[in-house]
Amino acid sequence: MWHRLRKDIQANACVECQCAKIHHHVKVSLETFEVPERQFDHVNMDLEGHLPPSCEFTYLLTMLDRTTRWPEAILLTLMTTADMARAFIDTWVAWFGASLDISSDCGPQFTSELWSEVAWSLGVKLHCTTAYYLQSNDLCEHFFRSMKATLRACLKDDSW
Repeated sequence: MWHRLRKDIQANACVECQCAKIHHHVKVSLETFEVPERQFDHVNMDLEGHLPPSCEFTYLLTMLDRTTRWPEAILLTLMTTADMARAFIDTWVAWFGASLDISSDCGPQFTSELWSEVAWSLGVKLHCTTAYYLQSNDLCEHFFRSMKATLRACLKDDSW
């Protein structure tokens, strides 16, 4: 038996490992959501940032359909609302059409006037999830977590 295991290994000294872990779990009663009638009627979106730079891309816009769980991930160089809206229209709307509902966190890009105008012009209803409660947008959070773990395990250099 290794009596000094924690002291000898010091896993908590690794900054990258500590930043990647979830430290706070919130318990809240579950709410029921109606299942969308058609595919691609309701999309969950999230913007992930501060990734290691790869070909000048450091941000990732993730979009998932609630019905089919179809994911789309778009690389971005800037985290602005204009870039995010352009990426959404050029990919999701161009391929699948405008969704009826979009759920996202309360980030400044998703609560801006420009994003509201884009949604209004497409006829989309916006839904903001609970702040600091990852489970409310769990489709995107789980997708990004598994994608990030896959990238860490498979890539030999910093380009992703």
